[in-house]
Amino acid sequence: MLARPKSVGTVTLMSKNPFDPPVLDHNSLSHPDDFELMVKAAKASRRLGNAKIFRRALGAEPITKVSLHIYNKRDIETSLEC
Repeated sequence: MLARPKSVGTVTLMSKNPFDPPVLDHNSLSHPDDFELMVKAAKASRRLGNAKIFRRALGAEPITKVSLHIYNKRDIETSLEC
């Protein structure tokens, strides 16, 4: 999650009925700077998770090397699933 995202979403009314929920469009990672920062954060997290001290302390296997040459939101979601 970004502390100060540049992406802007919208909140619109679904209908005239005040009891209907609003329609939320988060528009997450639509700004290129937000997307780039999330990719950098994912890479840093992977490096940190692969540090010997953490793997020993947690008894964890190394995080699988996944390419982070990502060009769209679907690629980043797919790449970070493992």
